[in-house]
Amino acid sequence: MPDTVCEQITDSVTQTNTKTVAETPAMAMSNFIMATNTAVSNSNQNATVAQQQGQMLMQAATTQGINAINAIGTASISKAAEAILEK
Repeated sequence: MPDTVCEQITDSVTQTNTKTVAETPAMAMSNFIMATNTAVSNSNQNATVAQQQGQMLMQAATTQGINAINAIGTASISKAAEAILEK
């Protein structure tokens, strides 16, 4: 078994190891940025959905309030008509 290794193989392995070590910080940073972007995106989407749900509840409450106001006038007219008819 020979004691020496071909210089081309040694050089190739050294370059690959150096490349991997040099890329590690960039890969770690990109993974961190992607995770942060995903979290911020989910937060924005949740805020949008919550705002839409709040708007729907406010519209429903406004509609119920308007219906109650309109019903007061109708109720008073019907009460007056009932009083007239009973006489």
